Amino acid sequence: MPGPVTDTRRALVAGVFYFAVVFAIAFVMGVARTLILAAAPDVPRLAAVLVEAPILVVASWFICRRVVQRLNVPGQLGPRIIMGATGFVFMLAAEIALSVLAGGRSIADLFALYADPSHATGLAAQMIFAIIPLVQGRTP
Repeated sequence: MPGPVTDTRRALVAGVFYFAVVFAIAFVMGVARTLILAAAPDVPRLAAVLVEAPILVVASWFICRRVVQRLNVPGQLGPRIIMGATGFVFMLAAEIALSVLAGGRSIADLFALYADPSHATGLAAQMIFAIIPLVQGRTP
């Protein structure tokens, strides 16, 4: 029977893997969305994000389940919160890094973007991503 340290470590590692796989998919989809919007300027950004976000949430559900199985993350509240929080922190860090380094924005500029519905939708999808491990730990 794994102990608390092992469960915590397993949950942290799972959170990093969960983030990495979902972020890779989100990055590819974000690039595709950007190219589509550049090619079809009449498509509103919000419409494109509203198509992309549910796909990422569904992908996150299946990826989370797979990571949990591979790394034997217990279904208890603690390890699942740790996994989701770790993934979320890494997701926000990656978003900040890309925005600052590639987008030339300040962190304040990035947070100001969340007033826009398309950016707020993306943040909501990230929040759902963060709670998926907890929800899956509570469902049979």
